[in-house]
Order: sequence, then C-alpha cells, then structure tokens
Amino acid sequence: MGLLELLKAAEASTAQEALRGQGLIAESLVFALLLFWAGSYTMSQESRRLETRLGVGER
Repeated sequence: MGLLELLKAAEASTAQEALRGQGLIAESLVFALLLFWAGSYTMSQESRRLETRLGVGER
C-alpha cells in the first residue's frame, strides 16, 4: 500500500457522517503517516539484513 492510498483512506474515514464533526483529520493523517513510516523502516531494515546475509557488494 502506498502513501497516497493511506492518505486517501484517512480522508475517507473522516468524511463519514459519524466522524465529520469530531475534528479528527489531523490525527488520522498522523496515524497514516506513522503507519507508512513503520512499514518503510521495517522493509529497509530487512533489505539491509538480507544484503548483508547474501554478501551483496562484497568481492
């Protein structure tokens, strides 16, 4: 899932009738961005671990 899809989901969730007057737009955007960052960071660390294990870049 990409950043744009997460932002669109955050926007759609706050556009619902039950949540419209609660002012949760900023919180939902922050949650979406933190979720994206956590996924990106995890994939980066796993990629680094795999490259080290496979010896990529070593001669």
